[in-house]
Amino acid sequence: MKDLSLKDSPKQAKKRQRMELEMTATTIKQKRDPTPSEIAAACLLIQLSWTTQESLRRLRADWRPMVKAGDNRLVDMTSDDLEAHHERQGCES
Repeated sequence: MKDLSLKDSPKQAKKRQRMELEMTATTIKQKRDPTPSEIAAACLLIQLSWTTQESLRRLRADWRPMVKAGDNRLVDMTSDDLEAHHERQGCES
């Protein structure tokens, strides 16, 4: 028989992912070296708490969004610059 349960909403899915990551992160507190997957889970747990601006600030400089300035130069955007650019362009960030 088919499973007729509904899929998680995006909010529920994110909550489930956070709970799974927290459970994995707590295993790291044991007195042993964490596995690569446990380290990755702990990193993701930390990154989930970052704002969009914080995520952008922490990106490598060569991975940050670039926009063309009025004189056709490519400009590396910081979080404040990107917000100001989006406001000028009428975009949502």
